[in-house]
Amino acid sequence: RERAKKMSEINIPVAVVDILAMSGDYQAKRPGVTVGQTLPNDDEVLAKAGRKILIYKNILEGFEPNLEVLGKLVDSNLHQYVRVRGSVNFTVAHEIGHSLGPKNTVKKDEAGKPILVRTALGKWQNIIEELKADLAGIYVMPYLVEKGIYSEVEAKEVFVSGGLRDVIPLNKPDLEKDAHVVGRLMRLNYFLKEG
Repeated sequence: RERAKKMSEINIPVAVVDILAMSGDYQAKRPGVTVGQTLPNDDEVLAKAGRKILIYKNILEGFEPNLEVLGKLVDSNLHQYVRVRGSVNFTVAHEIGHSLGPKNTVKKDEAGKPILVRTALGKWQNIIEELKADLAGIYVMPYLVEKGIYSEVEAKEVFVSGGLRDVIPLNKPDLEKDAHVVGRLMRLNYFLKEG
């Protein structure tokens, strides 16, 4: 059985960059606007080359909050925390969240190889993965404040920008294509239920 890496052994480069263009077959197959990526997605390439996280700051800066929706669903005392910095920091935490957790289950296939988590989760894998990354990005904030990496204000920006504002969908999601939106609706329903 392969030994899990300790957190101190994990080294994933994170780059916050301005992107000039994204086109071709790659972009044509992606739904919506890409604000960040954890690459590669291919397990063989990942095993050989490791991961890299890219955050597209200029894309995030281009999003204007829907003030009408924000005013109806988010307490006005929290509007001061809707900032680009919060969206960027949330996106960084979200993308790092993709790299966390086991990649294999404890179960084996017929050939005796471990079954990948993504295979075991089946058609719900993308929704669960995006929700996991969102929740990891929110959950880690108190720890980062305690360690002095983020200030209390920066953490509140992440909570409001990533935790509250981004859960408000502007359309009905497609369960097959809109993994981010479905995961965010799950969070919104939780927040509404729990107050």
